[in-house]
Amino acid sequence: QHANYVDVEGVVEDDGVGHPGGGTGKLIAKLPRRMRHVYTLLYVKDLSQREAAAKLRVTQPRVAQLHRELLERARALVIAA
Repeated sequence: QHANYVDVEGVVEDDGVGHPGGGTGKLIAKLPRRMRHVYTLLYVKDLSQREAAAKLRVTQPRVAQLHRELLERARALVIAA
């Protein structure tokens, strides 16, 4: 792992905003690891896409793409639930 890489494994145990046992955490836990990282950086740590890109060592357009994919998968999981 890179020194600036964010570990979000503990974050997905709650609902994403610090409420253990919330439904969002269960939903996020079903997403691929990379998308969980994007979720954590954008929604929990409240970073911009540019800041998240720097942490993940990817470009901002890649973060935008991952974010779109995250939202699409999350919608599909909610519909399937």
